[in-house]
Amino acid sequence: MSTSIPMFALCIVAATAIAGTQENQDPGTAAPSQDNMARIVAARDCGPEHQRLLDILGSWEIERREWRVPGQPQPAIMTGIVHNTSILGGRYLRMATTWKIGDRLHESVNFFGYDARQGRYTQLTLDSATTWHIEGSGKWIAPKNSIVFDAKDEDPMTKTTTELSTVLAMSKQSWQMTTTKAIHSESSDEPQRFKSLEVVTKRRTAAVVGR
Repeated sequence: MSTSIPMFALCIVAATAIAGTQENQDPGTAAPSQDNMARIVAARDCGPEHQRLLDILGSWEIERREWRVPGQPQPAIMTGIVHNTSILGGRYLRMATTWKIGDRLHESVNFFGYDARQGRYTQLTLDSATTWHIEGSGKWIAPKNSIVFDAKDEDPMTKTTTELSTVLAMSKQSWQMTTTKAIHSESSDEPQRFKSLEVVTKRRTAAVVGR
């Protein structure tokens, strides 16, 4: 009996300590509930937001119109090829564009996706004319069947900040992408606003990118 009482007391102390630790546990480190876990799992899978991007899969002949500076009266017009492919199990649309200026081949790649955790579309843009990328965040505009992306590019060399708004309008027969810029500089109180790019599809094609 003399040894059983201390052992019993030790068990009571240990149980109390464990209970106190559970009560004082940081809620942020607690395991997710079943409902939260179900939402986490669902956010990993493709949904109708991803399906919208798949409507424009395939190769397309395009007309690319560029306004390179504010006030440019007429755009520079080029023809090119866009190849839209689904990657990573339908989670992203890869939009690869090639066009020529004279004899020189130019390329750009856009990656479009939908972040189900954040509830927003995403855009990542790279091209063969720079060594940096631009990231955008977008939302679905149902009446216009479009996604509107907003992005910002801060240039430490020119000390300018460019805000970009890109509209990707889609249907199963065609699509169009338009980008407008607002350039903020230290030398001006008002930003310079202008349309900088318009990509219009002409028709689907069997052409291969870069050929």
